[in-house]
Amino acid sequence: VVHTGARPWRMGPQFEGNPITPESIRHAQWFVEHPYECPLNGEPFNNWYSEWMGWLNRHADDGPGPIGVVTHNRNIQAVYSTVEGELVPELYNTVGPDPLTVHVYRDRSIAPWNGDRLRNGNIYIIRHAPTNWGT
Repeated sequence: VVHTGARPWRMGPQFEGNPITPESIRHAQWFVEHPYECPLNGEPFNNWYSEWMGWLNRHADDGPGPIGVVTHNRNIQAVYSTVEGELVPELYNTVGPDPLTVHVYRDRSIAPWNGDRLRNGNIYIIRHAPTNWGT
């Protein structure tokens, strides 16, 4: 089932579909650190982040049982780099989990990488398979 709130950040044609380079990572990081700025034909980071985390919070307690979300690594990094309800850009820009890991989210209990506050949740966040242009 496709949900528009669970989509990746729209970064525009300058980034999307292009190889990842050290320069493009530095440039993309600038937009994370300036969350109201907008990449050309993209969207401000804060717009995407608010939508993604809002979607996750709304669905955390939906339904009779657990749900699974297959998404991009950056979406998972947004969850893990949010501490006490606020994104920490330094954590967002760190290396993410390995491709085979399933991450659990419940009741806004969010922790940085290797935190132990993400147990026994009801949303399972699964990183999609890697592609040849990145995740």
